[in-house]
Amino acid sequence: MLPSNEVWVVEESGVVVGFAAFSHDLLGYLYVAPAAQRRGIGRALLDHVKKRRPDGFTLWTHQPNA
Repeated sequence: MLPSNEVWVVEESGVVVGFAAFSHDLLGYLYVAPAAQRRGIGRALLDHVKKRRPDGFTLWTHQPNA
């Protein structure tokens, strides 16, 4: 993932609970740990990407994991 992507992480008490990784205009990874979901972390990461890519970007989505 590094160094080919720009990666931003969210930490709580020294533990990574979410991250976003993008390269050029492609957001290829957006992840929030299950225990940290529904607290605005994913939205904050997505908002950060929007600020970094104000002209738009492509979001690659995957089927949910079981």
